[in-house]
Amino acid sequence: MILQEYGPNRGFYFPRSNFFSPLSKFCLRLDDYEEQRPDRRAKFEMILSRSRREEMLRAQGYGRGDMRECEMEIRQIKKTREANAKIGWVARIRRKIKIRQIKKT
Repeated sequence: MILQEYGPNRGFYFPRSNFFSPLSKFCLRLDDYEEQRPDRRAKFEMILSRSRREEMLRAQGYGRGDMRECEMEIRQIKKTREANAKIGWVARIRRKIKIRQIKKT
């Protein structure tokens, strides 16, 4: 479903991304969606245990190896964010330039 605001002629759509390509398109005015949407879930209803999340992923065809790869990526991203938080913006730019130069060679 694509939410549309301000009518079909002057509207814009969400989500707007180059990578998003809906399988089928169903437009709904934002006001209508807000009136018809189901009640929001409480926070405790959205919390899933690790085993339940893994179950759901395995049901979608993902294996333990896929999950391990994602965990490693997440750890690396967290480590990079922590390191970036400790240094200034100039040092971050220098680091990016240095990494790009290494990749080119």
